[in-house]
Amino acid sequence: MEIECQILDCDYILHNNKPLVRLFCKSESGDTICLLFQDTLPYFYVHPSSEDKIDAIIEEAEKRFNCKCEVVEKIIPVGFHKDPVKMVKVVGNDPSRVPEIREALRKYGTPYEADILFKYRFLVDKGLCGMDWIRAKGRFVNTSIVKCKAFECEEIEKVERHKNAPLKYMSIDIECMPQGNRMPNPELDPVIIIGMCFNPPYKGKDHVVLIAKKFRANSIVGFDDEKEMLEEFVKIVNEYDPDVIIGYNILNFDLPYLVKRLEVLGIRRDLSRCEKPAVVRKLSNDNYSATIVGRVVVDPYQIIKDDVAIRLKRYDLNTVAKHFLGEEKIEIEGVSEMKKLWNGTREDLIKFCAYCKKDAELALRLVVEKDLLDKFFELCKISGLLLQDVFGGRTQAHECRLLHEFKKRNMVLPCKPDEREIERRKEERKKRELKGAIVLDPKIGLHNDACILVLDFASLYPNIIRTFNICPTTLIVNKEDEKYPHITSPVGAKFVAPEVREGVFPAIVKEL
Repeated sequence: MEIECQILDCDYILHNNKPLVRLFCKSESGDTICLLFQDTLPYFYVHPSSEDKIDAIIEEAEKRFNCKCEVVEKIIPVGFHKDPVKMVKVVGNDPSRVPEIREALRKYGTPYEADILFKYRFLVDKGLCGMDWIRAKGRFVNTSIVKCKAFECEEIEKVERHKNAPLKYMSIDIECMPQGNRMPNPELDPVIIIGMCFNPPYKGKDHVVLIAKKFRANSIVGFDDEKEMLEEFVKIVNEYDPDVIIGYNILNFDLPYLVKRLEVLGIRRDLSRCEKPAVVRKLSNDNYSATIVGRVVVDPYQIIKDDVAIRLKRYDLNTVAKHFLGEEKIEIEGVSEMKKLWNGTREDLIKFCAYCKKDAELALRLVVEKDLLDKFFELCKISGLLLQDVFGGRTQAHECRLLHEFKKRNMVLPCKPDEREIERRKEERKKRELKGAIVLDPKIGLHNDACILVLDFASLYPNIIRTFNICPTTLIVNKEDEKYPHITSPVGAKFVAPEVREGVFPAIVKEL
């Protein structure tokens, strides 16, 4: 049978000692379907330092690591190379062992594409991007490895469609009760209230508030203790089955706090669409990343703060909500008032719950009513990244887009430089006195004796790249290649003309 659906997330597990790719998708009717792919293996390339090293590469890869090897012809991407060269394609069984195999074979030559995440290896090989629509042939199967419908794929192809599948959004906000006036500590301080808002509604309700205290009112559900409340929270996540989990500053506070409290209380972090628990990783002092397989975590605070077109004096929820929605938070003055409300009358507790619910509601409205995700849907389709990954830095987006283009051209993508290589490049820049752009310090004061002329060339670098075909793949590095028509830069660098080879960078710039 055939089905059509839109890509939301992707991961893999080892099944019978080989990777099984799981592609979490949404159908046009809003159903969640996980497409399962077998017979997809990790691989990378090694360009031998000399042809007599080919046999050594194959022998070590096959005997020591049980890999399969194949001699292929690929085009080296750095420097203009008219013809492909021989490389060894090394195919393994376990994606997690690729770094080990790569380092073992490095002594024979230069590895390429040996640091690509396996989920992107799969998507690029299939010619797919995040949020793409696909048509799959296969059959529905019963399995315990995912919580949604599972479809075992035999064939897959991209389908051109502009409308996005309907998604389910759930927004959360938590309140904690720290000792004294210090910041809450998830190792010690309990979560006392969880506000949850839904679009579309959950069991006919657009919001639910859970509290760790015996209490009941409209959409407020009380529990004996925090553990019982958190168990109900996990249950609701799985019953509602959201595609997108939202919260204002959720990445740096609410989600890390919740996950830690689940761990402290011995509750399974069962928030994903499979057996893998929710994972929160600390990237820096106040910066976290979250992985909930099959779902996407969206933080409107990060989106709005990082948008260069938005300039606000402050980026707290009250300021942002007032600016975009014309609404404000319910005001509560710090921890002391929270404690007073928590230990106060029935009306006090209802006000505290309304405060938490309002924060979750404003975060949901920012994302849904202001279409904050629309730009990122399209960035996925352009760059190739999955929706969860597209909110991060731009480097990963560029690398993924390049990998797609290199694949089309039979080129291989270099591995990222290690620390030693980065240091070598820094030293080379110093030695050759290479500098970046110059920013002149302005003369401060009122300039009233002359006009001020501002000259700015829109998209300066992209236009130069396109006009002069500037790209690592077009740079002439061998004297004999100067016979081809080429363009010479002011400092003497030579790039072959577009009719010889259009560079990867100019081609992508032109398409964008």
